[in-house]
Amino acid sequence: MLEANAQTLPAAQPYDPLERWSHLSLATQFLLAGGLVSVLAMAVIGFLVKSQIESGVTRNSGAATALYVDSIIAPLLPDMQTSETLDESTAHALDEVLGQGALGHQLMSFRLWRPDGTILYANDPDLTGKRFELNKNLRAAFDGQLVAEFNQLDDDPESDKERRSGEPLLEIYNPVRQPWSGEVVAVSEFYEIAPDLARDLRRAAIKSWLAVAGGTLFFFLILSAIVLRGSRTIDVQARSLSERVAELSDLLDQNWALQG
Repeated sequence: MLEANAQTLPAAQPYDPLERWSHLSLATQFLLAGGLVSVLAMAVIGFLVKSQIESGVTRNSGAATALYVDSIIAPLLPDMQTSETLDESTAHALDEVLGQGALGHQLMSFRLWRPDGTILYANDPDLTGKRFELNKNLRAAFDGQLVAEFNQLDDDPESDKERRSGEPLLEIYNPVRQPWSGEVVAVSEFYEIAPDLARDLRRAAIKSWLAVAGGTLFFFLILSAIVLRGSRTIDVQARSLSERVAELSDLLDQNWALQG
């Protein structure tokens, strides 16, 4: 008896997501698919906008700091095209300028590089005179580009102190040019302690995400309202058509009955 009942039980139907999807209403399909696409689009656009804002703010802040530091440091430097080392008086003057006043509180580290990778001067005496391989930022600066990065410290051996500091740091590589020819003869690398920049970037990121999320939600709600209205119209017309078909079927049945 049990075997007979087991044989009469219907086989379980395999789960078909496409078939289940096709049974959903047009409005439900749009809400699900449109919501997913909107979230993905919001994430991509928000990330791009946030990156552009951070890049612009960081570069502008780096350019302003570089101009300020260069205006103080440049008068102290000798002719870098003919000098391969800094004399004691120049190094002492740089020590005093970088160790006190606004720069003393603002800059954590300062290094002056030669094109061959030798550090002509550093406020850390242990690095002065040592030679390292130029990283991508230094090479870009020797090509004449101002490079500014926020909290993106490389794994360079000379930057170990900055990595361990835990401070929000604005890393700047500024080309030092010959006054008359404009030739890049050295690069100044310095790290600014920048809690204000970190706060500004957080605020800018929050505002950009809120703006993108608000715009995405606004357009999604408008499109959803249009689709829901169209879906209701289609449902009403479908019910009306079904009722007319049913009425026509009844009339046909009555007609066949009368003819019979």
